[in-house]
Amino acid sequence: YCSSVIGYAKPDPGAFTVVMAGRPQNAVDVLFVDDKERNLAVARTLGMRTLLADEAGAWTAEVDRWLAMAH
Repeated sequence: YCSSVIGYAKPDPGAFTVVMAGRPQNAVDVLFVDDKERNLAVARTLGMRTLLADEAGAWTAEVDRWLAMAH
């Protein structure tokens, strides 16, 4: 999703609402990864699971684990 296309930018809740509305109906989990806590906080209020992206890149291993559990 591109903020210039959907008309909302993080951390505006509208940006996250558009994403949640566009997911497949059978998708029960959404993982939102960002490097800013303020964006993660808004996503959590809308039911998204969140993960803080660290500069060292350790977050990618957590995403791999999350994806493995989702299937």
